[in-house]
Formats: sequence, structure tokens, C-alpha cells
Amino acid sequence: MTDGSPDEPMVGALIPCYDSADRVAAVVAGLRRHLSADRILLIDDGSTDHPAARLTDALADGLILLRHPLNRGKGAALRTGFAHALRLGWTAVVTLDADGQHDPDRLPDLVAAFRQTGADLVLGSRMDGGAMAARRAGMPLPRVASNTLTSWLVTKRIGQSVRDSQSGYRLVGRRAMTVGVGLSQTEYLFETALLVRVALAGGRIEHVPIPIRYAGEPSRIRPLRTTLGFAALWLRSWRW
Repeated sequence: MTDGSPDEPMVGALIPCYDSADRVAAVVAGLRRHLSADRILLIDDGSTDHPAARLTDALADGLILLRHPLNRGKGAALRTGFAHALRLGWTAVVTLDADGQHDPDRLPDLVAAFRQTGADLVLGSRMDGGAMAARRAGMPLPRVASNTLTSWLVTKRIGQSVRDSQSGYRLVGRRAMTVGVGLSQTEYLFETALLVRVALAGGRIEHVPIPIRYAGEPSRIRPLRTTLGFAALWLRSWRW
């Protein structure tokens, strides 16, 4: 399972956004160092703080904005974004969060790995130095434990190394986007389901190290809930 044209990819950025108006402008500004505005797709997932209104005219001009009238979950926002990117003919999208945890200046690293390998998914890995290094770098202990466990289980399930199964900073190739459009998950488990589904279909997974960036922003991921949901997903995956 390869993308078909990794040498000249039409890559865009996809930002699912829910109530992150105070941070999303910096993310868009960072992406504009690497992409034109018409390659940046912002999905407002029913926000109450009107994130698009916080963008300056210079940032908003040409940017693609789609909005869910009501909050539907990160997975639903990604699915909407994938469907639109496919309609635009993009070869791949780089997904990154609106809260600033993902450094936009690492986007070229993900694209370079895609060009070199033709992988279907390139994961931005915060765990390349191991669990202790991630903890020292600021990742909360429950997230370190949850991510270590889920990454190990996904690795066993798909037969490919997965170092950071919970990373939302990833490049998603065209065929992987097509898989994503067909998934039913609407929240954070969507990303794990996509990873497993793509790999089971013969897709190739690659990794690029990325830094851990936490600045005290509240996480919407609940490690216990996420781990329990993952366990149910992992068990169901044996019937896929």
C-alpha cells in the first residue's frame, strides 16, 4: 500500500480545532512559514470561542475553513478534513493540534520522510528516547504509561513498530485518508483505529522524532478512559 506519487506530493495541513481560539493563530502562523494559506485546512468542530475570528486578515486570507455546527469530536473533524482534502486532490495531509503542542516547524521533517519512503502514515514520535526521557521532557506520567502500553499492543497487533500510537502529529497519505473517511469512531480513538486499519491493509508506518511540548494547557484526553476504550478497540480489531 503506497501513495503513488511521493516525489511531488501535494501536501496540506489539517487542524481540528475545538475551543482553542487563543492558541490556533500561532499554529497557523507557524504553518504559513512552510505552506500557502490554501494548503491549510482548519476544521472548527463546533467551537464556542470562534477561533477563525481570532486570525488576522493576513493569516485568514485564502485559508480553508470548515465548521461543524455542533461539537462532534476530534475523529469526526479529521474525517471531515480527510474527505475535503481528497476532493481537493491532495496527496497527503499533516494533522496537528490547534493548542500548540505540535511544532509547525517539524512539518518539513514529516514530508521529507514521506518523500523518501512513500509511507502511508508518518508518525511524529515523542517517545524515541523512551518512557523516562518523555517523562523528563514534561509528558504527564499517566500519558507516558498509557502511550507506552497502547504502542506496545498496537505493535504486536499489526506486526510493525509503533513508538507513539497516541501522537496526533502525523502525515496521512491519500490511501490512508480514504481509509479514515470510512471509519466510525468520532473521538480520539479514531487515530488509533486509523493506524491499525491502515497497517492491516498492508500500509507502511514510518516515524519522525518530534519534541514534547506541554505548556500547562489542559488535555482533553483522559488516560484511563482512553486506555479502556483502546482495549475494547484492540479486541475488536481481531475481527477486522
